[in-house]
Amino acid sequence: AVFHTGFDMAYPFDRVADPVRVRRVIDTFPTLKFVATHLGGWRDWAESRKYLIGQPIFVETSYCLHEMPAAEARAMILAHPADRILFGTDSPWSDQSAELARWRALGLPEDFLAAALGGNAARLLG
Repeated sequence: AVFHTGFDMAYPFDRVADPVRVRRVIDTFPTLKFVATHLGGWRDWAESRKYLIGQPIFVETSYCLHEMPAAEARAMILAHPADRILFGTDSPWSDQSAELARWRALGLPEDFLAAALGGNAARLLG
């Protein structure tokens, strides 16, 4: 299951899929293959770090890397299980090549990049 998480540009004050609610879902359905978009909560990253990062869910990085400091994004990504991180772009709102360049600029280990840029998705999708 893929869920939009965090705030939404169209509804900037609504916390419909905030990290606390997402955590309740993953705690209630522990075998669910859950993908939380936007590093677990677009523009709600402190809550995402508190409730989702490090948990046994997939998180993807669409529309985050240009919205937050690179050091913060890198720390969040490295704090999450390497086999549960997915590259994301949120196209057409974000350019794929620009997102890939931001990923590469984080200085992550090559095996981590290979997993996030395709290996993890291949395993998730079977």
